[in-house]
Amino acid sequence: MSKVQVTYSAPLVYLSSDQWSQIRATITSQFPLKDITWRSSSRPAARIISKLDVSFVNLDTVREEHASQIPQSLLDRPLLNIYVVSCEDTDVYKATVRRQIKDWLSIVNQRKNQEWLILLVIRPDNRTPAQGFFAIKGNVLERLRADFNTDKRDRCVQLTWSQGTVTTSACAELTSKMKEGIVSAFDSAVSQRLEDVRRSENQRQMPGWNFCTFFILKETLASTFTGMNLLDDAILAYSELEVSFLQSQTSSLSGHISWFGKLITPDPYDDSLPLLDITKKPYRDLILRNTITIFDFRVYLLAKHCDVLGRSGHVTEFAKKASNFLSAFSQRLKASNASLPPFFIESWVFSSALNVVSECDKWIASSNLDTAATSSVSAAKGELLELARIQLDKIGIHFGHLPNAVPFSMSLYNHGPESEPTTPTTPTDASEQKITNKMLLESMNNQAAFDNLYLDTINRAIELYVKGGRRKFALRLHGFLAALHLERERLKEASQVYSSLPAHYVPHSWTSLSMFMQARRLDVHDKLGNPRNREWVDIVLSFFKGFVEDQMHVDLAIIGKESLREYMDRLLQSVRQCVSEMEKGMIVNDNPMLSVMLQSEDASYTNDEDGSCIKVVVRNALPCDIAIDAIRLSFAGPNSDRLDFTAQDQVLVPGLTTLTLSTPNPTFGLFVLESSELTLSKLTLRWNYRFDVKQGRFAKKFNQHSSSLLRIPRDYGAVNVRIDDPKFGAFSVVKLDAPHTFLLTVFSGRNTIDTGIIKLPDSQKVRFLLKDAQRTEKDGEISLECFEDYIQFSGLKPESRLQLQIPYTDQATMDALRITTELQYWTSVNPSLARSAKFIRHLATALPLMIQAHDHFRGKSLISSYTISTSPGTYQHLRVSAVDLESVEDEQGGLVIMGCRSNNRILTVTPNQPAHCLFHVRSEQPRIANASLNLHIKYRLLREEIEDILNLHVLTALKKVAKPSYHAELVQNRLLKALEHDSKWVEIFNVTGQLLVDPKALPEEDKYQESLSAVTDMVIESLRENQLKPYEEFWKEVVIPVDLPFKNVIAATDIHVHSKLDSRGLLCPLYAGQPVSATVSISSSCHWVGPTGQSSDKYRYTIKFDIQEMVDDWLISGHKRGEFIATDGSTYSISLTLIPLHHGELALPQVNITPLPVGDSGGGAGAMSSKILPSVEVYQKHGAERIIVLPPGGPTTFVVDLGE
Repeated sequence: MSKVQVTYSAPLVYLSSDQWSQIRATITSQFPLKDITWRSSSRPAARIISKLDVSFVNLDTVREEHASQIPQSLLDRPLLNIYVVSCEDTDVYKATVRRQIKDWLSIVNQRKNQEWLILLVIRPDNRTPAQGFFAIKGNVLERLRADFNTDKRDRCVQLTWSQGTVTTSACAELTSKMKEGIVSAFDSAVSQRLEDVRRSENQRQMPGWNFCTFFILKETLASTFTGMNLLDDAILAYSELEVSFLQSQTSSLSGHISWFGKLITPDPYDDSLPLLDITKKPYRDLILRNTITIFDFRVYLLAKHCDVLGRSGHVTEFAKKASNFLSAFSQRLKASNASLPPFFIESWVFSSALNVVSECDKWIASSNLDTAATSSVSAAKGELLELARIQLDKIGIHFGHLPNAVPFSMSLYNHGPESEPTTPTTPTDASEQKITNKMLLESMNNQAAFDNLYLDTINRAIELYVKGGRRKFALRLHGFLAALHLERERLKEASQVYSSLPAHYVPHSWTSLSMFMQARRLDVHDKLGNPRNREWVDIVLSFFKGFVEDQMHVDLAIIGKESLREYMDRLLQSVRQCVSEMEKGMIVNDNPMLSVMLQSEDASYTNDEDGSCIKVVVRNALPCDIAIDAIRLSFAGPNSDRLDFTAQDQVLVPGLTTLTLSTPNPTFGLFVLESSELTLSKLTLRWNYRFDVKQGRFAKKFNQHSSSLLRIPRDYGAVNVRIDDPKFGAFSVVKLDAPHTFLLTVFSGRNTIDTGIIKLPDSQKVRFLLKDAQRTEKDGEISLECFEDYIQFSGLKPESRLQLQIPYTDQATMDALRITTELQYWTSVNPSLARSAKFIRHLATALPLMIQAHDHFRGKSLISSYTISTSPGTYQHLRVSAVDLESVEDEQGGLVIMGCRSNNRILTVTPNQPAHCLFHVRSEQPRIANASLNLHIKYRLLREEIEDILNLHVLTALKKVAKPSYHAELVQNRLLKALEHDSKWVEIFNVTGQLLVDPKALPEEDKYQESLSAVTDMVIESLRENQLKPYEEFWKEVVIPVDLPFKNVIAATDIHVHSKLDSRGLLCPLYAGQPVSATVSISSSCHWVGPTGQSSDKYRYTIKFDIQEMVDDWLISGHKRGEFIATDGSTYSISLTLIPLHHGELALPQVNITPLPVGDSGGGAGAMSSKILPSVEVYQKHGAERIIVLPPGGPTTFVVDLGE
């Protein structure tokens, strides 16, 4: 690489002095120059030259006339010239030195793109004392600047020489001036050369334009940038040169490129000489003479480009560029049909790849690469060695060292169908070859030498791939090692490698390689005579998986005399035989040799028996038939239900096969596919599609063309179970303090159930007493046995039902009870087939109504008011037919209860409209004993009443048209949806009892409802005519225990106003402000004192009274508050004076009564230690009275404003 030249000149006497030797040594020690900034108009940003090598030479040793017109680099000529002056006397300067400098400048100025500098050397004792280290010797330095700084640039610098030595710091100004001069000259030279290149490039389309001349011009720039350590600019220049060359080949004049010789004229050792050595041929002279071949030109350009990449530390790009060049240009040589020695291309690629790897090692040693860069370089070197391995594959196949089979034969097609070795079709003795690579020559006729070379190359590539983090590529090369072991009959080594490789290929999705290794593993397994066991079956199934996932390479993986179908069928039969002999079966997950998809999202059912069926399409990806013993699809439904569809003994042909799968268990709803299984003897192929909660997705997609959802319609003719509240007779009475029961009804539908078993699994808080179950209907043909854990029945005919009353213990506090009924049954159609069904029903345990009681005591009477409303959150309408209050346990007797509503009228309770019931309870004797009451309410939900009405009408219509009764629910549900659409019918039904269904509100009919449209019309007409009545006995009755309320004291207050009478015996009017006397009476009663065991006249209570202040209406004078003793039948009276404060109708003041605490005995004389506060109820007898007060009489003065 050229260095920047800086020349020096001085008188010969001075140059031979010791002083100059010392000064020259000090200046040279400043090299290389550092941190030089180059700003150029041709570059968008400034360039920083971190280090610049400089050659400091005598001007007399540089002969300009010997320089080339087109130099290899602009640095071949000096960029800076320095004249050294050692003169401190101005007279001497004027006499001789100035003339010497002018003579020197006359020579330097004739040279283009060169700068100059004058260096004045002085002694420190001649410096001005007050000035610094670089003090200027006034006269001489000023004369120099005045005489030679003509272009306003300071080209004169002073250097102080002290005691025979010059310090480094003394050269700082000189170094700075040298940097400026070098950059200025460099910029001028580059600008001129760029202009020359641009001018040449613009003449590209003109006749006589020569690419080689253009190349030399631009290469000069690249070499110059390299010498200036501007490596990025040099890389860009070489890249542009390569692009220009490729463009010249593809231009319209590329039919005959006159600037180059032939594509290639191989010289001796061209195939083995170092690729990146530019001294092996006079490349530059060949380019200038236009006789260089394209082969040599591309090699020269690559070598120069790679040299700059290596210097800049881009070793990875260095290796990749060489690898790409070898791959691409070898193909061009192959396609050109050039006259080449046999195996020239293979030898050249092999030798060049190894040379590039060696050069990379040199650059790595001289570069400080980090871990990531080192890893990347190792991977690139591995690619070069693999390229060398490909050449060995071609040579080995030709000379019979390797078989013409996979994987070695893949190298013949690695770069296209024309990538066969450059050799005649018959083997040639090595002594006749014209290639010069000794390793290849030795390996051609020596298998052992070939194996050693082959193994060394592959092992080096594997090691580099591992260092480079390319584990997949290293694993792929292990396959070649295994193939070589197999070819050399080293079966154990081959089996070991083939056994380990597939597991490493799977994570990288290298299906074809994994498949190939498994096929070879099977061959080695048979050759070794190993037994066929589970491991062997896994290998075969993995091979089938690879065949399905990558069928493009199946012909490369399976090579034999038999056809592909026969080969696969033989493996499949071997697998079946192998698993049939195993003690335990095998389960294999997610093998793609078979796949299942639903043909439709909707299942169907038959009218003959319970159950449903689906259509599935099974894809057999193998080229042979597969006989399966069973196929099963498992679905997950609501409430953790599982449903299996199965089919037995099927043959799956290659491609698609449609199968019908069925299940005998009746169910309906939306299900999702959970898994599918196909069984071959003891081998089960399974695919799971469960939803992964953590990942938020399904574990495996079912099929990209099929949904995993299945909709099973309701089969109304199938067995059904219903859970209801008790509705019949004594069972319909719900007592809050009695054990709970519910109705369980089994509907047979179309079936004749020979035997059925009912199970009700207990929960933690609910236990079902199955042994105590009772039938609500007697049918002698149905036998029933109740046990602790289940109920067994038999003889249930079609279209009939079995209804059971089942008690249970409930410790739960929920408003609804979730009951799971498991039913297993056998029908007469298929007695050997056990069918099962699970029914999950919810039973409302909380009452849909809420009771609020209000009690009012009036002497011997108790007025009880009950408000019936719907429970919060139910939003249901309630129908109430009767409300009664009865005495159950009355120890004392004498209670008389009377209601105030008719039992013939049905009340409708809505969330916004409660019902009120009033009862009068009278006791002639004081109540000193307890009594229990029961509140009886007969009710039902409006929805239940509507369902009963619809059921009655639908059954009647079905009977008329001779349709099975189990269709009733289908028609009834459709009518209910119509009623839910609009609520206008509710008001009409509450008033008239007529249920009107709008036919327009009916939902669209499905295929199961079309045959029942006539029944629907008949029911609508029957409802309109109101010909049938619902079952009156289907009323529920709830009995709510009510305790008789008690009060210690019942006080009645009264204020009597004493008005005077006039002469006619009439009350005198009362005027505002007129005092009037009044008497306040407080009557006390202990009639409802409660069960204390004592008579009512034994009780004495201290009562505090307080008359309400009404400051806006009355002025009260008298004893307004105080205490009195209340006994049974006593009356306490006080006198007051009332003064009305204004006229109008005035209400009388209220009298507030507050009891004071008494002792435990309840008597007035008892101790006060326990502080029991007696209960008191007060009512104001005068509460509704009003006093008319007239305005006061007398004169009235009015002031009237008459204006001005």
